[in-house]
Amino acid sequence: MEPQSCRWSKTHQSAGSSRRHSLKLALQGCPIVVEYRCLSELVLDTGVPPPAGLAQAAIGADAPEQQPDRDEGVTLLVAQTTLGIARVLGTRYEVLDVGRATVSDLLTSGQFSQLEGAKVSATMERELVTLVAPMPRPGKIVIVGLNYNDHAVEIGAELPLVPRVHLTSSSAVIGPTEDIPLPRIADMAVDFEGEMAVIIGEPATDVTVAAAWSHVAGITAANDITARDVQDGSNLHVAGPNVGLAKGFDGFKPLGPAILSRDSVREGQALILRTLVDGEVRQESNTAEMHFTVPELVSRISQYTTLQRGDVILTGTPGGVGVSSGRFLRAGQLVEVQLEGVGSLRNRIVATSQPLS
Repeated sequence: MEPQSCRWSKTHQSAGSSRRHSLKLALQGCPIVVEYRCLSELVLDTGVPPPAGLAQAAIGADAPEQQPDRDEGVTLLVAQTTLGIARVLGTRYEVLDVGRATVSDLLTSGQFSQLEGAKVSATMERELVTLVAPMPRPGKIVIVGLNYNDHAVEIGAELPLVPRVHLTSSSAVIGPTEDIPLPRIADMAVDFEGEMAVIIGEPATDVTVAAAWSHVAGITAANDITARDVQDGSNLHVAGPNVGLAKGFDGFKPLGPAILSRDSVREGQALILRTLVDGEVRQESNTAEMHFTVPELVSRISQYTTLQRGDVILTGTPGGVGVSSGRFLRAGQLVEVQLEGVGSLRNRIVATSQPLS
């Protein structure tokens, strides 16, 4: 059943986009394409001056000329802190009195919805809170490739007729402010990929596009860090090409800083998505530009493997990645991924040891 706060409708597309969706619909036997828009006035205040143009709703800067419509219902933005689960209200964090200590526990036990009416045990300001990854060890991390047209164009590829997916290691997950270590075996071509991540709330096996959204718990921000030389097979120390390994090194999957619940989301998905390196905007797009929508991704992936509670789907990255310009990440650089309605990841790149000779 669709959540009451979601209003569904047909999505208007440009001529080229309409042809693309017509092809997908023929393959899936589905009468319409359904998309959603994630809406929230509440996100995390990172305490760092944001780049010009980011919505005030995102991290306290001046609002852009057009902001996405706001949901009239209650917005639930939940963060995992060292003191427990907290509801995020601007710069205020309300630690919730629930029977389980972590968001991960609530998700995997099917009790995530309990957070909506949970009692508050403590209230703190942002500077007193230490954030950790909301899902530190998901059962599966599913990576979606080539889901934005501008990214496909910049690497000389065509958009796929069906989602291109890979699995990678859950031990790659780190929190929203932890350091990203450059792997000793592959430190020369490490790249960023800012993305919206979807967290599964209910098991999904071969579900339809129409039913897929009800299996989602919420969304968060992700950085799909990738060792390009492992991905393309040019690394002499790793047998390849190997996409899963290229994306699965320890520290290569920052997640957070919070989860925006499914019931805080409605039709569309017009969320601003940015990646910055040392304050320079490298990626800037909108999740409405995704080739496959979240319901389409969940449906298709559930035909390959059962999605369990707490599994994470990274929905693809827009254009502007480092491999397109040869500008890879180096030790000391700060990488930020900003997702409107959710907040910002801010991770420092660090060297682990001397490279292999």
